[in-house]
Amino acid sequence: MWRILTRLGSVLVLVPAILAVSLHPGGIKAASAPLKVEVQMVAHLAGCVDRNLVMRGDQVIWLIKVFDPGGQEITAGLDVTVRAGTLQVKAIGYVPQTKFWAVPLSIVWDMPTGSLPWYVTVRDPQGNVVEWRPPTYTVNRVLTIIPGPLKVGAQVVDPVSGNPVAEARPGTVLRITASVSRPVRGDLYPYGKPDRELTGVGLTQTKGAPLTQDVTVRATVGQGAFVQGTQTFSGGVLATVPVTYDLAREIWRASFAIPAGAAPGAYTVAVVAKDKYDNTGVGLSAAITLRR
Repeated sequence: MWRILTRLGSVLVLVPAILAVSLHPGGIKAASAPLKVEVQMVAHLAGCVDRNLVMRGDQVIWLIKVFDPGGQEITAGLDVTVRAGTLQVKAIGYVPQTKFWAVPLSIVWDMPTGSLPWYVTVRDPQGNVVEWRPPTYTVNRVLTIIPGPLKVGAQVVDPVSGNPVAEARPGTVLRITASVSRPVRGDLYPYGKPDRELTGVGLTQTKGAPLTQDVTVRATVGQGAFVQGTQTFSGGVLATVPVTYDLAREIWRASFAIPAGAAPGAYTVAVVAKDKYDNTGVGLSAAITLRR
């Protein structure tokens, strides 16, 4: 099951670029010491910028500054905790390179989806506690977790030679091969920076790992553009084929015979993979020209 990150690793060396982004002062409830708290919630794969809608495989980081009543920043001796839903995540400490208290949370592959209200508590050595909650008018007042992407590769080959197929005729038997793995970097995330790699406990260790079980894989053969929302082709679907894992060859594959009545034209194979946590990915083959 999912775990809470206890170290931030290489992420924090990239954070100083966001210091120009304004921090959001929130409501403060103090027991007896009027500490001032400023908080920013960012996503690693987005380039460490504000983001509340985060996909699995990413890492959320709360960047926190604490000041004493005289305006002096406090960089040691505090217990800083983020509470998000039922989670309690402790700060890894004050990070001098970034000039923030950092509270990282890895959004691992099986973390439940949904929206988590969150807030921050800060306790000083005297036992004084400050509670900070994000303003109600900001979208960042909740952390929303949604399924993450899978990396899928698709290819159509000749079943005898194993060479890629560019042209075929009705009745031709084709072999569909696919690879399914965890992503490595942010290029598969709609909001991700392509060069940002997954990081954090449960993420760094599994990035790029091939998936060979607990995954449903199917191939759809069609014409036109592949439509992600409906997982069909704009020009129509010729066939849908289940894809199974070949343990001996260590690859996902299926065989498909082109129907005798198939219309000529350009076809593409879309391989859709979904793991048992609803993380999903799509891979498209090169176009195949069907001739009479």
